[in-house]
Amino acid sequence: MGLLRYFGGCFSYSRIWEAQGSSGFFEAIRFYQIIGGQLAGWVVWLLISVEIVGGCALFVRSLHKGAILVFASLLVLFTLSGVSAKLRGAEIPCGCFSAIEQATPLAGPRFCETLCS
Repeated sequence: MGLLRYFGGCFSYSRIWEAQGSSGFFEAIRFYQIIGGQLAGWVVWLLISVEIVGGCALFVRSLHKGAILVFASLLVLFTLSGVSAKLRGAEIPCGCFSAIEQATPLAGPRFCETLCS
C-alpha cells in the first residue's frame, strides 16, 4: 500500500512539473520518431493527463487495480516504443524528471539518469 502511494506520488509530481513546461517531454516523445507534428503535442498532453490521474488513483484503494493496469499498459507501450526506436537507430535521452531538474537542480532525482544510461 505504501509503495503504491510512493509511485503514485512520483508519477503525479513529475508529470505536474512536466505539464508546466512540457516542451522537454514533447522533445522526448519526438526522439522516438514514431509520431510527429501536431499529433505529438496531443500525445504529450494525453500521457501527462493519464499519468497524473493514474498517480492520484494509486492513493484510492478501490482504484488500485485500474491504475496498475494503466501503468502496466504504459510500460508495455514505452518498452515497445523504445525497442522500435533503438532498432531504427534513434538516440533517446532520458526525460523522466527533466522538467524538475531544470526548474530545481537539487530536487530532480539523479537515479533516473543512472537507470537510463
